[in-house]
Amino acid sequence: MTIIGLLVASTAANLVLEGVERSNAAAYGEKVRIDQGTINVSRSGDTGPTIVLLSGLGTPAPGLDFAPLVRELTGFRVVAVEGFGYGHSDMTARPRTIENMSEELHTVLSQLAVDRPYILAGHSIAGFTTLYYANKYPAEVSAVIGIGPHGPRRHGLG
Repeated sequence: MTIIGLLVASTAANLVLEGVERSNAAAYGEKVRIDQGTINVSRSGDTGPTIVLLSGLGTPAPGLDFAPLVRELTGFRVVAVEGFGYGHSDMTARPRTIENMSEELHTVLSQLAVDRPYILAGHSIAGFTTLYYANKYPAEVSAVIGIGPHGPRRHGLG
């Protein structure tokens, strides 16, 4: 029973601290309104191929978290998309299925008129989203990059 109590307390503390961190972060990026709410997007660079960055689970401010990587990606257009519940994007009551997240990402990138094909780079659990998205919209994706990705592995490769 003590372990359950500690897990509940730890989860509650994490949610409170994440909310405080989010409210203390200065606004950045641009807001993109889609049917389900508003998604925050940070863009950088104006020449070269486009890389779309997707964050892993529990990243409170993906646009800020990716900033050191974005600084190194000279020669690329970079679009860091903060999914619902992350950074300065809205929360949503819509289930966080891979299908819903991919559809929302597609809508955001279409509204931004991001040059196609683009490179999808997903951190951690976003590896699943990048693979699903690339298979659903193959003409829009030139490559998929995993940044410590989670996803299916072929026998002998991992």
